[in-house]
Amino acid sequence: MAGGHAATHQEVTLGVRYRTPDEQAFSWNQELGGTTQLSPRIYAGECQIVSGLINFDDVSYDDQAELLYQLAAQEVAHFKSYLREEEVNEVLRSYQQRIAEFVHAQMQAHYVETATDYEVTISKGFTGLKASAYTAQEPTVD
Repeated sequence: MAGGHAATHQEVTLGVRYRTPDEQAFSWNQELGGTTQLSPRIYAGECQIVSGLINFDDVSYDDQAELLYQLAAQEVAHFKSYLREEEVNEVLRSYQQRIAEFVHAQMQAHYVETATDYEVTISKGFTGLKASAYTAQEPTVD
């Protein structure tokens, strides 16, 4: 079976509205020895979402890169409609997996799986079953 998401024009339903995480919560977590750290690194929005999407088994970057970047760009544009640029980067970094799951769930409506061609090859002739050379006797009760 070969499968993939239809390369037709898809749009992401833009219903999720994330807010930037409370930086005080991050600082508190770090003081307690937590692993969450704020990074000064700026992420390219679409790449951040696409890197989350390619973690799904049914998403092929090689076959669907153009579609993935198109959907990611729609999501980034949505966030930019109500957040400042630095807040968009923070939301994408903090909620990458949730955003990828949200986009992937919508991609499932366009998932197509087609059967590949199979060629049957018989490499050995059929041999009928032979009668067993061993016979079992009923156990006797003494």
